[in-house]
Amino acid sequence: MTATKAVIFDMDGVISETQSLHAKAEQVALKTVGINLSPEEISERFSGIYDKTWFAQLFTEEGVEADVEKAIAEKWHVMEQQIDEHGVRAVPGVLDLITSLHASKYRLGVGSASPRHFISHVMQKLALESFMASVHSAEEVARGKPEPDLFLLIANELGADPVRCVVIEDGRSGMIAARKASMKCIGLVPDTSGDYPADVLVTSLTTVTPDTIVNLLGASFPDS
Repeated sequence: MTATKAVIFDMDGVISETQSLHAKAEQVALKTVGINLSPEEISERFSGIYDKTWFAQLFTEEGVEADVEKAIAEKWHVMEQQIDEHGVRAVPGVLDLITSLHASKYRLGVGSASPRHFISHVMQKLALESFMASVHSAEEVARGKPEPDLFLLIANELGADPVRCVVIEDGRSGMIAARKASMKCIGLVPDTSGDYPADVLVTSLTTVTPDTIVNLLGASFPDS
């Protein structure tokens, strides 16, 4: 197991340009129960966290007595309308990165807070199914991000020691989960001067290469 190198990708905002669509759909759903948050605030606070977890948490914080499942269903109704309208687009640089990592014999996986059916839809639309050896949703583990369960499940399925895994994330919760899993993390963020719990910060995946992964893992784990 120790010789296996792995890279685990978050999906929304890292592979697909769907994080902003999530936030807009969530804004609509929250308004139906009297909670007004901007898409930017929603992404900042809840990106990467499983819907049931953060909707329930937010309702409790706001003193809202409403049906969490109904609100989430409304979110996905709006989300599907947006996907039908806008389609699924890849984050700039990610397809080249995945191709080059695959060619360099990295084992690749996806760990997302989105439902499994939506992850599969995105993987199919972007023709990435054959590249990913392990794909899982937070709904498949006991604890979603910021806990490490999802990433540890994927690492085990990839046959990789966690310390030989690099996670690519755009959400704070996912970055924290990577750290808890003893994995290195590349944070894809709008501004690298921000305070993010990642080992390396980038504003574009076009700057990330297999050498970036080698350098991040360090000399104690040669690229072999």
